[in-house]
Amino acid sequence: MIIRRGNLDDLIEIQQLFVDTIVNICKKDYNSKQIKAWCSSAENNQRWIEILTNQFLIVAKKMRR
Repeated sequence: MIIRRGNLDDLIEIQQLFVDTIVNICKKDYNSKQIKAWCSSAENNQRWIEILTNQFLIVAKKMRR
């Protein structure tokens, strides 16, 4: 496994992980309207760019063989 600091090349994968987590992990904790609202924040690219450039975000990726 490779562990490294996240960067702008990770943007699409991080946004997808965010949505997948909400839809699959949080589905019992929120109703569909709440999930839809929460997932919509993944579409705000500027927000995610700021997170990736201004915060310390760690990415773990499985190494390919």
